[in-house]
Parts: sequence; structure tokens; C-alpha cells
Amino acid sequence: MRWRHCALGWVLLCWVGVTDATPITFRAMTFNLGCPWCGGSEYGSWSDRQAGLSSTLAGARPDLLATQELMFVSNLELVRQSLPRLEPHYLDRGLPWLDCVLWVNRERFSVEAEGSFWLSPTPEARVGFGWTWSIPRAVVWLRLKERDSGQALTVVATHMDNNRANKAPGMALLRERLAQLAPLGDTPLLLLGDFNIQAGARLMTELTGSQPPALVDTFARAQEFLTPGVPQGELARACKDFIASPFPGCRIDQILIDQRSKWEVPAYTLDLRRLGPTGNFISDHRAVWVDLELEPNHP
Repeated sequence: MRWRHCALGWVLLCWVGVTDATPITFRAMTFNLGCPWCGGSEYGSWSDRQAGLSSTLAGARPDLLATQELMFVSNLELVRQSLPRLEPHYLDRGLPWLDCVLWVNRERFSVEAEGSFWLSPTPEARVGFGWTWSIPRAVVWLRLKERDSGQALTVVATHMDNNRANKAPGMALLRERLAQLAPLGDTPLLLLGDFNIQAGARLMTELTGSQPPALVDTFARAQEFLTPGVPQGELARACKDFIASPFPGCRIDQILIDQRSKWEVPAYTLDLRRLGPTGNFISDHRAVWVDLELEPNHP
């Protein structure tokens, strides 16, 4: 009888340890900074906008960050100086420019595996211009391990094409490759970036429907919606400029999580501050970040 009581105690202790696992908390962010030559008279030059861009990045302090339109390797220094804990990963095949960069806090996460490909009929080529000629668009993925808990996590970042002819085949390839990442392990999945597809559009619902990869829009899951320093009623330009649809359906800069894992989204933040040199925005996109909690499952 004494042994049976002891065994029961160990079972209860193990059960409590599993069910009371401390969630992993971290912040993920996506931000299209606006290409260095895209400022013009409205946003200002790249040099004029750097202070505002740096302030936004440093203020958000993400652990995982997807940036778009940095374009030149030299421009990585803006993020490195703003967020020195973060390390960049991008598709590097000798081109003089880059677009989609996935940054990771190496103090929090170790990189176990990584890869990248073009959104193109030739995804592994030195350069891929899409199904209809366009600016090369890429996807970057990382298999991470959270250092304290040992929890694995797959993070994918992209900048999909704004050319209408490339959107459907680009989404099809993205879904196919997300399915191919499954052999890396049954890990939680985080997908973030500039999709150039509005949140309610059919192509986005292919990601957030019931079929694989069956992702969830963090905006819909968030317990709190924040617009620091700006009243939430001022949402007329809450999305990329020149998109007429109202918020929240207009969102093309998005952060998605998988349905099967135990995620919580305490807060979703949209940065609407006007930090440009002329009192305007610092990019034609708004920075988005989410606070995430993930219950460890140790696959």
C-alpha cells in the first residue's frame, strides 16, 4: 500500500508539472520600412526617415521581426543598431539587394535549421522573378528552439508580390512549402510579413481556413488592440496607403499562428504615429506587432 501511494503521488506530481507549464512569452513584429528610394516628397528621403524607423523598431523591441524593403545589405545596419540583440536571415544568392529579412533574438532562440526560396516557378534558382516578371519576392524560414524551455518553433516570413498575376501562384507555392516543413517536427508555426493581400480576401482565407496549414489571424485572437499614442478612432490610414477598404479588412501586413498549438495573444499593436520629417508617416505601411504566449509541448 505504501508503494501504491508513492506511485500515485509521482503521477500527480508529473500531471501538475505538465498542466502547469509556464507559457513562453515573446513579441513578433512585421514592418515594411519602405524602400530607400520610395520616400519622395510625402515620406521624405531614406536618411530623413531613419530616425523614425529606428525609434519604431527600438520601441517595439521584438524577439522575432520580419522586415521588408530594406533592399540593400548596407541598410541592415539600421535594424542592427536599433535592435542589437537581433540577427538577420535572408535569401542570399549573391544578389546586390534583398527584400524579405527574418530577424531573431539569439539570446532567446537558437537556430536549428533554416531555408529560403523565391516565390517563383524557379524557387531554387539564383534569382526568381515570379510567374509574370516582377521584383524578386522571397520566403525565409527558421526552425528555432527557445533556450530556456527547449520548445521548438517554426517561423516563416515573406513579402508576397503586389503584381496581381503572381498572387495566386505565389500563395499556392507558399502553402505547398508550409506543408513540406512538417517533417521538421510537429512544432508551432508562426507566419508573418507583407502579403499584399487584404485580410478578408479569398487567397488569405486559404491560409486561415480549416484546410492545412489552417492558420489563425492574431488580430482576431487578440485580447487587446493597441494604438499607442493615437486614438483608436483614427483608423482612416491604418493600413497601407492607397488601400481604400476600411480597417480591419484592409490589413495586408499580418501575423498568423497555427490552430493546433496552444497560443494566446494578449495584445495586438498597430503603430499609427507620424514620425516622418514632415509630420507624416515614415513608410506607406504601418508597423504591426503582437505579444504571444505559447504553452510548451516539447515535440
